[in-house]
Amino acid sequence: MATISFPNGQDIWLATRWVYGNFLDRVLSDLDGDPMRGAVEEGIAFENIDFASLDEASVSRLAHAMLAVARDIGQGRLAAQNAGRDLDGTSQEQFRRKVAELEGMLARIVTTPRSPAQ
Repeated sequence: MATISFPNGQDIWLATRWVYGNFLDRVLSDLDGDPMRGAVEEGIAFENIDFASLDEASVSRLAHAMLAVARDIGQGRLAAQNAGRDLDGTSQEQFRRKVAELEGMLARIVTTPRSPAQ
């Protein structure tokens, strides 16, 4: 299992490795040349991204990038893949459902400024 922990200290997205990896591979594609790419690569390697460990500007940049990818997945513009091939329909539905959970969590931090206590 892999996780994305949110700055509120309460929300944690827990996902299977294949869902987590597929999602973050899509995020990496959108971050070509962006300094946040390193944080995502580290997150893939350690199977964890902790938004609380990032400064506010980095949280905003990464959350916006992730939210855009999550929305594309939810709208069917991006599919889960293995070795460049789309996975079967059941796997796609599992992927979309799990990413929809993450989308809700990301939407909250994109629209809610961090307080100094976080």
